[in-house]
Amino acid sequence: MTARKPMIGLATVGAATLIVVAARLLVVRTLDGTFVVGWPSAVLGQFRIDAVLAAAAAGAALGVSGAIMQTLLRNPLASPFVLGVTSGAGAGVALASLAAAWAGMAAPVGAALGVPALIGAVTALGVVLLLARRGGSIDPVTLILSGVIVGAIASALSTVAESLLPPERRGLLAGWLFGRIPDVPDPGALAACAIAACGLTALAATWGSRLDVAALSDDEARSVGVPVAPMRTAMFLGCGVAT
Repeated sequence: MTARKPMIGLATVGAATLIVVAARLLVVRTLDGTFVVGWPSAVLGQFRIDAVLAAAAAGAALGVSGAIMQTLLRNPLASPFVLGVTSGAGAGVALASLAAAWAGMAAPVGAALGVPALIGAVTALGVVLLLARRGGSIDPVTLILSGVIVGAIASALSTVAESLLPPERRGLLAGWLFGRIPDVPDPGALAACAIAACGLTALAATWGSRLDVAALSDDEARSVGVPVAPMRTAMFLGCGVAT
């Protein structure tokens, strides 16, 4: 019975995914607020397929990032959310949007948001790892607490930046912060997300054996020739890019 539990879990997740995808493709909300089920036209169907692909790419990137972080940090609670990475990315985008508004520039959208999001994510992750170091190694409990603190600070920065934005720009930022998938995803953002997810997955697969060994202690990993520090840095940067 125990051996069947993973398969049951995978089957449940797979069925739920199919239901959500079918609902996104076949259910539409009309102008009067009612919901109608039907096969969309060719043009509208392509837009919906792009939205599903964008959601799948984003979910894959976050999922792989979480799995890598859990392995390298030896903590089942580690994730881009718990470690403040997503909050840091949101703060980077919020501050970039505020700077663009003050400079009289158009609000950054689509793939243009990738750079400030990456800077914010990597900065937040770096601060968390710096705070979590004790005696040259990362303490799991301190890591989680540091992630919560940094995430709270980054979320506060996002809230302040959003409140200082002109009213007409707040909706766009709020939608991005809440992870909204637009009906017509930006092709550049979709491509960047897919590349990040595939690249991080390929990197994790290439270093799969090293990641398995890294799940042990740092000393044990080094004893069999695994460069723990460089690998951890590269993987964390990859997680920041994917986030």
